[in-house]
Amino acid sequence: MSTTLNDHLKKAQALFFDFDGTIVDSLPLFYQIYLDFLKEFGIEGSQEEFDRLNGASVKEIIESFKRTHEISGSELEMLELYFKKVHHAYQYQVEFFPGILSFLSAAQKMGYQLVIVSSAPKHFIEEFLRLKNIDSWFDSIVTLESGHKGKPAADIYLDALKTTQLDPKEVLVFEDSKNGVLSAEAAGLSACVVGGEETFSHEIKVADWASVQQGLPSFRAVKLSNEIKFELLKEKKEPPFAYQTYWEEMKQKEPERFFDGKIFQIESFHPKKVIGSWADYGLYAVTQIKKESVPSFWTGGVMALCVQEGRVLMARRSEKVFQYPGYWEIAPAGSISPISGQEVNPRSLIEQEAREELGTLLEDIKPLVALVDRESSLIDFVYAAKIPKETGIQLSSEYDVHEWVPLNELKSFFEAKEIIPAIKNFLEIFSQFDQSEILK
Repeated sequence: MSTTLNDHLKKAQALFFDFDGTIVDSLPLFYQIYLDFLKEFGIEGSQEEFDRLNGASVKEIIESFKRTHEISGSELEMLELYFKKVHHAYQYQVEFFPGILSFLSAAQKMGYQLVIVSSAPKHFIEEFLRLKNIDSWFDSIVTLESGHKGKPAADIYLDALKTTQLDPKEVLVFEDSKNGVLSAEAAGLSACVVGGEETFSHEIKVADWASVQQGLPSFRAVKLSNEIKFELLKEKKEPPFAYQTYWEEMKQKEPERFFDGKIFQIESFHPKKVIGSWADYGLYAVTQIKKESVPSFWTGGVMALCVQEGRVLMARRSEKVFQYPGYWEIAPAGSISPISGQEVNPRSLIEQEAREELGTLLEDIKPLVALVDRESSLIDFVYAAKIPKETGIQLSSEYDVHEWVPLNELKSFFEAKEIIPAIKNFLEIFSQFDQSEILK
């Protein structure tokens, strides 16, 4: 049975992107550059030669020109001329493919590592991304090092794999050319062709980036680094639409559910770093209700997988809460909000939530996993914690009942109860951890 794009995106922790012809619609421009360049030497280029050289470095292209067409003259001067033409195209003519920015924006909020893997000069790509103000979306840019072969050789994708320290099965490559796919597969990676050459077929091939975005999973889990940090944007973000009037109406109708406050709006998420800003809770609440007609708002919550004598604490959300009333979740849980001043401190927030919602203290708190809910634009950061022996639970109005569930009964508990969507897949990711260390 063939593997779908959605299957690959569920498993992937990193996404690798070819640049020219995949992220940016540059190949028609570069084909004209290729024709004009050869014309200056009295040579007529061909589509077949251009396609064959797609994925090679500029140096390899010039070497091929000199060898194939017996061009005399300085290789260095030819390189400078070709670089000048390509640089001008990147600065003034190259544009993104439709839908790619929407996909990248969603992917970098869902915790994927994003890596550009290209034979193009690195400083050209960096300059282009800075001009478009999306350079911060990518974890790294990998280009050909001196002496390495261009695509279809595996060299460049093997280098990219080293930067992520991931297993090849945890990476999905996006390419447009046969050479690019051959390069990725030679490095042991799976590839998806977006648009691309019509002359070759591939198991995973989609028409455009809108189709790729449809393949993003509704939920995914991302292992968190022990060194994860939360950072605030230096510049304050302005609300993308006027929400205040609608928010005031919501508060008047249901004052017990809706209240003023601050909430953490996520701009980007990486297993080691989360970047965002404080926004009004009202903006988030209105966005959730009117999500079909307003820009998405990604926010973060915290949860603690609380353990006592080998059992996991589960609690049912009361009917008074805004989202998922009557559903079960691991507790305590809450939105990321300021504790003192403007600080973002999830660990301290979990301790506070435990005191207020459960009437208990926590010990040995450590980051575990992020549960990404794309439908709700919500990322719950789950921390493992221990509740001291013989400590009782006193629930606040946030919950109406709790249960201590032995680990070997969690699966049946999840099947029997209404569980909030973000943790439906929790058991699968939890099985990948050293449970004896967490549950002892």
